[in-house]
Amino acid sequence: MVPALLNDLIAFCNDDSLPAVAQAALAHEQFETIHPFVDGNGRTGRALIHLVLRRRDLARRVIIPVSLILATWSQSYVRGLTDPRYRGPAESRAAHEGNNRWIALFAAACQRAAADAAAFEQRTLEIETTWRERLGSVRANSSVDLLLRALPGAPIITVNGAAKLLGRSFVATNNAIDRLDASGILQQVPLDRRNRAFEAPDVIQAFNDLERRLASPGGDTRMSPPARTVPRRRYRRCVVLRLARSSIDSPWPLADSHKPSNVPGVHLGSRSPYRVRCASTSKTVSSPSSSSHCSPTSTNPYCTTRNCLKRVRQPAQGGEA
Repeated sequence: MVPALLNDLIAFCNDDSLPAVAQAALAHEQFETIHPFVDGNGRTGRALIHLVLRRRDLARRVIIPVSLILATWSQSYVRGLTDPRYRGPAESRAAHEGNNRWIALFAAACQRAAADAAAFEQRTLEIETTWRERLGSVRANSSVDLLLRALPGAPIITVNGAAKLLGRSFVATNNAIDRLDASGILQQVPLDRRNRAFEAPDVIQAFNDLERRLASPGGDTRMSPPARTVPRRRYRRCVVLRLARSSIDSPWPLADSHKPSNVPGVHLGSRSPYRVRCASTSKTVSSPSSSSHCSPTSTNPYCTTRNCLKRVRQPAQGGEA
């Protein structure tokens, strides 16, 4: 019986009479109902969704995270898979209503997944733009240029791995990584005594933000707590504000509207008169140091150097955005 059901499902997946999203929804539901394997049915059923969408040219080069949305909507997902399992005439109204409820839920999950993926893509483009503004002049098709493009897809790299990824020499790649490391775009992480690894904190944070968004039934963990364990926020930046010498004790003016809402650490700036305020504790500190390397500008009040990208250990917070 199972081989016959699978052959029928294969024929259905190769048919183009239904819209692609409806076909993917019913193919997934039918496969999970057949449940042909002892183990791995869920993974195979999720892969079948993307196989149908790719064959129908709806998502040929991308994999939208629809399964993560369905996992977030777990109760609705299980109920949706159960609705089409109707005992009775296949053409009855009740049978059609069960299928329609499932297809509607699946279509909503696809819409939400596509929107979240598009928002993440936009965020990575904004990150790359910020990096290029921070670096200044970057020669087209140089190792630095290629590395900036590659980092959103490979946020943790080694020099050897990056050289293979870029198709450039070890020396050229190493020089590019050193430049990005000096500007705070990359940060060295422990690997072993002989090798160095680097990560792009901005991209990793964007991935974490995406995962938190996907885990929230409402798409925002501040309004809708995550339905599963979410990544911790790994990196925060301190706010460095420059005041005129005559008004160093005056109220804190912000240079722009991009002040982060919660910052856990304080880092002293170098070029007097700087003062630093921790947005978590509201403490302010004058800067007596001349050995630091903070370099905020009139349009960007954040320190853009690697010394201000402090890693902070903190407990996970389920309601954190």
